[in-house]
Amino acid sequence: MALITSFFRRAKRPAAPEPAVPATANEPAPAAASKRKQIYIHSHHKCASRWAISYFEEVARRNGLSFHHSDYTSDVAPVDADIVFFGNSSYERAAGGQLAGLHFVRNPLNILVSAYFSHLKTHPDAGWSNLTMQRALLKAVSQNDGLHLTNLFLDRSDINDGAIGPLYALRKWDFDDALFETIRVEDMVRAPSETISSIPAFAALDLPDSQDFSFEKASGGRTPGQVDENSHYRSGDPDEWKRYVPDALILYAQSAFASLLSHHYPELAAADVMEQIAAQK
Repeated sequence: MALITSFFRRAKRPAAPEPAVPATANEPAPAAASKRKQIYIHSHHKCASRWAISYFEEVARRNGLSFHHSDYTSDVAPVDADIVFFGNSSYERAAGGQLAGLHFVRNPLNILVSAYFSHLKTHPDAGWSNLTMQRALLKAVSQNDGLHLTNLFLDRSDINDGAIGPLYALRKWDFDDALFETIRVEDMVRAPSETISSIPAFAALDLPDSQDFSFEKASGGRTPGQVDENSHYRSGDPDEWKRYVPDALILYAQSAFASLLSHHYPELAAADVMEQIAAQK
């Protein structure tokens, strides 16, 4: 996980203007040097964070902007960079700091399935002792029990030191707050540049070709739904949850994430969702 780098400036005598420090695509720019309105992006674990970071790094590079990201909830605070990506944001810190911007969300049941398989096998656990313990648990139980354990893990406020779980974060978010424009990950990964081009902060920017960030490119040629259990980009199928998630967890999601679902996933909030899923099996 990348740590936020802070830049401090010492006062000098006699006082004199300091030369501007050129910003790179990966370094925060000094506040005085940046005239552009900052773009804050709030996301969560298992919401295509690594993919999103690579995309926004490219946006920054193409437009000569500085870019910065952090995976620590405790780092969600004002940062001197043009584009700032928080990979484990929280509503309390984002709203409290008036860090208006984009908020990436994902169907919580797809977060669950993605996390289960990733935590079981492919996600690096170096420096993440909680995941090491969680992986041992997942390997010791059935898939059904593992999904229940994953649901509990993702809903923790201490999924890692300084980071909250994605389900915990989404459960606590106020989706009526106009500070944040919600972007569904399912839409973003399908056509990133088309999805954000109408947003004022990005409208005048040179955006990459979406095909350069397609699932096929990221996965080495597979199409969505072609599974590779050893890949970080395992499946890419937005409907995969229907094949794996137990009925009890679907019903739980309808209750726990009622606000998220009613605003952005109304098909999952529908009263007859269980009947619809059964008909598709």
